[in-house]
Amino acid sequence: MAPRVTYMEQIVETLYNLCSENPHYYGRKGASYQYIYRYMLATYGRKDCNRIKRALKKGVEDGYIVQIKLSFKLTDETKKYMKKTRKG
Repeated sequence: MAPRVTYMEQIVETLYNLCSENPHYYGRKGASYQYIYRYMLATYGRKDCNRIKRALKKGVEDGYIVQIKLSFKLTDETKKYMKKTRKG
């Protein structure tokens, strides 16, 4: 059985993928909640919007994600960690 992946891990993965696909736009502005929701629905099949909102709020409180107006993006430390884990 595969290990269970949390909403927070999926959101961090989503934001990292969006940033690496189009670094000029998402690296500067971040991604909106609606876009994160649509990406997670298409990629992971997650539909529970309340849990996604809760995970985004917790990510901001814990310092993994930065909220800029109505958009979200990863902090520099989280990006460095994701790059390090991706190469290995």
